[in-house]
Amino acid sequence: MEFSFEPRSLFIIPPLLSFLIGITIGLTAVIRGRLKIENVLFALVCLWWSMLMPLFISHHFLWGKADTIMKIERGVHFFYVYLPAINALYFFRMTGTRSRVILPGSFILSFLISLTTLTDYYLTGLNEYSWGYISRGGIMLQVFGLYSAAMLIYFIVSFIRRIRTEKNRILRLKLIYIVLSFILVGLLTITNLAAQNGIDFYPLGNLMFLPLAFLGYGVLSNRLMDIRSVLHVTFIWGAMSSLILIPNIALFYFVSHFIGRIGAAYQFVIGTAWFIGNYFYFKKVQPLIDQLFNRRKYNLNAIESAFVDSISTLKTLDELIDQFTEVIRKTIGFRSAEIVLCRTDEPVLAGAGLKTHTLDTALEAWFVSSNHLVDQTRVEARPDYPERDGLLALFNELDAAYLVPLVVKGRLFTLLVLTEKQNLRQITNYEVRFINNIRAAAAIALDNSVMLTEQLEHKVEERTAELKKAMDALWGEMELAKKIQTTLLPRTPAIRGFEIAAYMQPADQVGGDYYDIINAEGLDWLVIGDVSGHGVPAGLIMMMVQTAIHMAIAGKPNLRPDVLLNRVNSVITENIQKLDEDRYMTITVIACMNRGRFMFSGQHQHIMIYRAALNDVELIETNGIWIGIAEELKRPATGEFAMEVGDTLMLYTDGITDAWREGSTRDFRNPSEDMFGIDRLRKTLRKLGTRSSDEIRDGVLSEVQGYYFNDDVTMVIMKRLE
Repeated sequence: MEFSFEPRSLFIIPPLLSFLIGITIGLTAVIRGRLKIENVLFALVCLWWSMLMPLFISHHFLWGKADTIMKIERGVHFFYVYLPAINALYFFRMTGTRSRVILPGSFILSFLISLTTLTDYYLTGLNEYSWGYISRGGIMLQVFGLYSAAMLIYFIVSFIRRIRTEKNRILRLKLIYIVLSFILVGLLTITNLAAQNGIDFYPLGNLMFLPLAFLGYGVLSNRLMDIRSVLHVTFIWGAMSSLILIPNIALFYFVSHFIGRIGAAYQFVIGTAWFIGNYFYFKKVQPLIDQLFNRRKYNLNAIESAFVDSISTLKTLDELIDQFTEVIRKTIGFRSAEIVLCRTDEPVLAGAGLKTHTLDTALEAWFVSSNHLVDQTRVEARPDYPERDGLLALFNELDAAYLVPLVVKGRLFTLLVLTEKQNLRQITNYEVRFINNIRAAAAIALDNSVMLTEQLEHKVEERTAELKKAMDALWGEMELAKKIQTTLLPRTPAIRGFEIAAYMQPADQVGGDYYDIINAEGLDWLVIGDVSGHGVPAGLIMMMVQTAIHMAIAGKPNLRPDVLLNRVNSVITENIQKLDEDRYMTITVIACMNRGRFMFSGQHQHIMIYRAALNDVELIETNGIWIGIAEELKRPATGEFAMEVGDTLMLYTDGITDAWREGSTRDFRNPSEDMFGIDRLRKTLRKLGTRSSDEIRDGVLSEVQGYYFNDDVTMVIMKRLE
């Protein structure tokens, strides 16, 4: 049996799509519902609604074999006539009603009709059209049609009555989707009568995927949109599809005759370029569609970005709570938004004047594990909802329509309590996503604010004790400064997945160079800097910068590098002015992201990276800010780079590159020959790049033998191992 493409082959697509969607939705319901009765019945409805689709599909493979097609038609219809009975089973389960007449009566009538499906009383033959076959009905098929129509009308009327009395919005919306699905099934099935009676009109009953999609969305979706929103989304999808398909179809029309003449290799290149072009075109078109037709989503994204930027600066607890609840309330349109404290063991939060509500252990654990917005109507609509009784009682006690947990580090801090929206409509998926994103940022900021408030005094006392201990153990201004500076440097620098070696040698007893490896919560940092000049003033500024960076990162570990430098600069500049010193500091801070990615900011010496795959050294220029020039600066620039396994990063100060060859005379020096310089350092790293970090450090120090330094010398080498 051969199958060749003919124009009628296109008509196989609607029934094939309907069959696949029906089976997929049915299986999804059974798997998700774990064989619950209502899910099994729903799956049977999907199966019966799509049962005739394999018939239309088989026609295209059995063209001209009318006897075989008739046998298959009769066999399938033997089961299909039970459709009204299957619908009745699902209807009575969904509505929670019973009938001593309709349900058994429908099964008896379907059974009697099924006895005729193998005879000419039910099917008398086939009508052949350009798009395929359709069976001609006998008297019993007409009886089945009237019986099905009567049952369908009964279901629709009963559903509408139930909708009018249903108070739960979720259940009411689900019933609306079911009613629309049943109505659509009836309208599409009626169109089959034309072809069955000899009129050449394609049976729209093959488009059964439309009511199946409506039914599946209404029954299985966790969060339903109202019908107007569905139409809006459909319009957006159509607009986006048109903006992508129309240019592609036009382009294909003009180049199709040319593509057929070229070789396979060129076709592959053109296809790849076409795909890449479509990708970037889609990236440009999607924001335009959102801005023109989906302004709500576009505005929510803008408000979210502005909120996250706003709370990136440290705020008091009261300011943070007020800003968070106000942006949620005004943006979504809730009648009220309130933070309720769930933990009485947080003295800082307890002293903020928040309303408190103690949760039982099971409910608190559920909030922590689920960590998502909870909708009262959804809880009411689902008898199997986890912790349902406790949640409904909590909704009632707090007079809430929605509850949003703020969970940080596995602990439930507070609940955001939201009442109904002022327009009494349900929140949309976009709004849920907006709330979840906002609360995630707010939870982190809240935790940071609490932590800083609790730990600030403790940190000050701890640092004072450390300094006093150092002063008691040492004597003399220079020795004290040198000891403090040495103590503040990382003792055993380590970052997971990397091998690190470092070296620092001040020009005086106290230097102005600074390097650091900071292992903060969730993020590691590399820092290198150089205070102008050297000696005690430079060392003092270096220690102030080190302390400011550590305190800022401790308060907010996930700061962007540019934000970190801005905060440190505003503090350090003021302190330098108090010292009456004309000093500044070149600095680069690098945040170690995951998978070998890094983000950096500041202005210092070039970052050197030995690329193992290329056996070459890449220079990355730093174009940021210096610390100490002015308190108010424009936002520093940021950059990014990545390291593969085997790559080696080198940070250094100009004490190395500005070293002069011993024996050179000041007035007759040639920088290209007598200065060690960046080119020699780069060549040295390239030569030693395959070795360990310790060997690279020692190798660089060996190379600079024969040069003398007139400034502090610092370098940090970091090789990626995994």
